[in-house]
Amino acid sequence: MDRVIITLGDFLKNAGIVGMKYLLDISEAEEDSDYGITSDEQGIWLDRDFALHADWTDLYFNACVKYFGKNTVYQGVLDRIERCLTKIREDKWNPGREEKDDLKFITEKLLSNSYQNGFNIIKEKVENPEIYLELKKNKLSDKFESDVLRKRLEELQQFLTQPLCRETFIMKSIIYNYINRFWDGKCFLLRANAKKDMRAVFEKDFSETFHKYLEGEHKKAKDTCIDCGNGITGKEKVSIAFMKEMADDLTRKRSAFWNCQVDAFLCPVCAFVYALSPLGFQMYANKFVFMNLNENISVLVDVNGKERGNGLKEKGEEENYTVWFARILNKVLSDKVKELNNVQVILRGTRAEDNYMFSIIGRDALQILKQEKVQKALKYLEQHPYVKLSNEFVNVHESVVMNILQYHKQYSYLIRF
Repeated sequence: MDRVIITLGDFLKNAGIVGMKYLLDISEAEEDSDYGITSDEQGIWLDRDFALHADWTDLYFNACVKYFGKNTVYQGVLDRIERCLTKIREDKWNPGREEKDDLKFITEKLLSNSYQNGFNIIKEKVENPEIYLELKKNKLSDKFESDVLRKRLEELQQFLTQPLCRETFIMKSIIYNYINRFWDGKCFLLRANAKKDMRAVFEKDFSETFHKYLEGEHKKAKDTCIDCGNGITGKEKVSIAFMKEMADDLTRKRSAFWNCQVDAFLCPVCAFVYALSPLGFQMYANKFVFMNLNENISVLVDVNGKERGNGLKEKGEEENYTVWFARILNKVLSDKVKELNNVQVILRGTRAEDNYMFSIIGRDALQILKQEKVQKALKYLEQHPYVKLSNEFVNVHESVVMNILQYHKQYSYLIRF
């Protein structure tokens, strides 16, 4: 069997491998036939014939929608539509602050620039586009008679749940709230492509080049992929700069570090894997989290595990910073990692200005955290995490744990408290 092998690499490539495994697991591809894990568990393999004929664009979009869909603005709009309709149908509609906020949320989110761009792309392909156009002309209002409002909301609900509408609007949310935290300046995140068909530009920039690379011959290629080392021709080279915080804009900054000869290029296969990196991270409240345990693929996938068919765990409205931190801590202390010498945890916030945060958790720190008396104390702090110092509230639970993980003493907190 001729195979395409994708081996472990840096944390973003490893996240991409986890994303690739998830993408394939939820597809109709057959494990151990179309794809699988190598015998040494240092990589994932694809049957070459399968890889050549797979619709990678469809697989990518389906995986993104399934994994991120429940945590997007689109789902928030549908939830609020259903909430308003339930009140109207049960004759409990009495517009107050909550109801007004719901109607405002529905209108403003559906009429955002990204959603309008999405609508303009699909308006000729969906049924009843006039429903959306009517929303632009006549926005929802709590002043409407309940029968009129119910009709408008039911029409919107029916329009939005069309498969093409659902995918388009969900992907618009995903692109600007999840994917662009990891990469940009390419494909549908290139400013010039904002109004173009998302599937078409992804097909051109990633899937088509992936297929062509597998079909090509590279024995005489002069350049090599900076990641896998396979040969690449001039037209196949993909600048790694599309990944955030991985390199400067290499077309403008030909640094002396490279001897002014830039060689930070990926092959189309590795570029596709990197594009999958958002699917490898898990999300807890307002943080993306990836545990880079690269001893082998099985451990990597297991610890960052996404059960077949399951997407992100939906965050409860009351879940705060302390809760997600406690959940991460529980993940670190799970039985799956207890035999490892250390654990690398990568965090990234959801805000555009947030950067990657790296933490190496040593085995001795894990042993301290596993002690019964420490666990008991942390459990108490988890329930009462905040203490007011002067005019500032300090999260003692997080601070104590981070001091342990970073090998800092607790004396400063003992003195202050």
